[in-house]
Amino acid sequence: MKNIPSTQQDLKNKKTILLVEDEVIIAMAQAEFLSSNGYDVIQVYNGHDAMAIAVNDDSIDLILMDIDLGNGTDGTKVAEEILKKRDIPIVFLTAHAGRETVNRVKDITRYGYVVKNSGEFVLLSSIEMAFELFEAQRQTKEREIYLDVTLHSILDGVIATDEQGKILRMNRSAEQLTGWKLHEAYGRPLYDVFRVMDIKENQPDKDSEHHIINFDPQGEWRKKLILFSRSGEVFRIDKSSSPIRNENGDIRGRVIVFRDITSEYNSAKQLQDSEEKLQIIIDGVPAYIAFLDKEESYVYVNKSYTQWYGMDKDDFCGRKISDIVPPDYLERAYPYIKKALSGESVVYENYIFDKNGDRRILRVEYVPHISSGEIIGFFSMTIDITEQKSSEAQIVELLKEKELLLKEVHHRVKNNMGSIASLLYLQRDTLQDPAAIVAIQDARNRVISMMSIYEMLYRSEDYRSVPVFAYVSDLIDKISESYNPGGYIKVLKEIEDFKLDSSILFPSGIIINELLTNAFKYAFPKQASGTIHVKMIRKTARTVQISVKDNGVGLPDACEMFGKSCFGLSVVNMLVQQLKGKLSIVKNGGTEFKIDFMV
Repeated sequence: MKNIPSTQQDLKNKKTILLVEDEVIIAMAQAEFLSSNGYDVIQVYNGHDAMAIAVNDDSIDLILMDIDLGNGTDGTKVAEEILKKRDIPIVFLTAHAGRETVNRVKDITRYGYVVKNSGEFVLLSSIEMAFELFEAQRQTKEREIYLDVTLHSILDGVIATDEQGKILRMNRSAEQLTGWKLHEAYGRPLYDVFRVMDIKENQPDKDSEHHIINFDPQGEWRKKLILFSRSGEVFRIDKSSSPIRNENGDIRGRVIVFRDITSEYNSAKQLQDSEEKLQIIIDGVPAYIAFLDKEESYVYVNKSYTQWYGMDKDDFCGRKISDIVPPDYLERAYPYIKKALSGESVVYENYIFDKNGDRRILRVEYVPHISSGEIIGFFSMTIDITEQKSSEAQIVELLKEKELLLKEVHHRVKNNMGSIASLLYLQRDTLQDPAAIVAIQDARNRVISMMSIYEMLYRSEDYRSVPVFAYVSDLIDKISESYNPGGYIKVLKEIEDFKLDSSILFPSGIIINELLTNAFKYAFPKQASGTIHVKMIRKTARTVQISVKDNGVGLPDACEMFGKSCFGLSVVNMLVQQLKGKLSIVKNGGTEFKIDFMV
């Protein structure tokens, strides 16, 4: 039977009790009593109906279960089956309160039993206590669930112990790191599961064990350790420990929180190793290296820098450059420092006097350090170039001496060749044989051609290259004076103004000498008039062309090309091969010799 609640609050707080009693009259009396005290009551008389309603009706808040349901039905067995299906408070009713009954009930439910006919007050008190106990258990379970969810969501490992240091709780992170499951570790001493070693001492962390087991009253305690998992894995951990206290402040346990810092340690170790290697490299550099902030204060200096000033690294940190370097040096350096702090890289030379009073010349480079568009400071790298400067000065002097020597050599060679040319000229005047006279004249012209090169090298500031136009034009004029004194043969010159190495221009001059001489001698017999066109030009940046073209009668029939009968052409052919060039001859109303070669 159910009573209708009189108010909304009554409706909210109304509880429904399932009464399981095989004695009908007793059941009716109990139902009436419970209803009159504000409960909704559903009555059943056997275990089968009780099972069906208790499992399927969510409105049932409590079960009053007779232990002896008649026909051999044991109410405790029915209760066990119900509790398998749902969590609900069950209070047993019994006519006897012997030890056997107490033990049976105790193993099934914590809500106890009521002896029939023990009084209405006892029954109501038992029901109210059962509701209160169930609610307390429900709240405890919710807190347990919340605690478990919270613990398992924490990425750090968490272990809680009792006051003897035995494990009560572990979260998933702690399980993963230690290799132990909670059900395996529960009740074990902490250090059976949490096996750690002190990093500094390189031995088991007895100090940690003391803090946890003996509950150091000082409170929280932190340490970096090595953790050995059950599987043999090794982790670097950061561990903290705090006491668990009751409301009176008494220590009832300990909570250990630890975090895997293995990857952080490895990264930090790699960074440290890299920094150490970089430090070794920088300290090994034979340069004075420093970094200064935008306030011109030292942040870093290398070993060479400290040795130069005879100070320790710590002596530089935080001090301004004006506190370290001499004022006169800083005065010369400051304009460049300002440029560096404005974002400009600069290189300049400065000088300083060492501890012996010797003047040292320094090459200084300032490089600004910019981060996110802001100038943080600047790097300073200084190199002592005193010896280098001294060597450079010596080299300059040696070069000057070499230049003078080369100039003297060219002068002497030119003079000697001039003497040879003069001797050949004098020798010519003593001869009667026309062929011998021509041979001596040809030889003299060849010497003059070579002598002109040395004359230009002597007068030039560049002792290897010679201006082509000046040399070739002068050479043509000198050959013309020898073979064309009357000027009956017109010589056209097409000479470009560029320079060639003397090693290339030397054979080029002989080639022009031989070809022009041959043209004068053979192209225009009996002093006939005509034209000779001499050309030396650049065809490309790497290609030079020499051309000697006449409009005369052509080569004599008796001349064996490049043979002994034409010695000059044989010389030309050999020199073209020396230049790795190409010689072509065109006979068309005269003769054209064309030579192309690479430079």
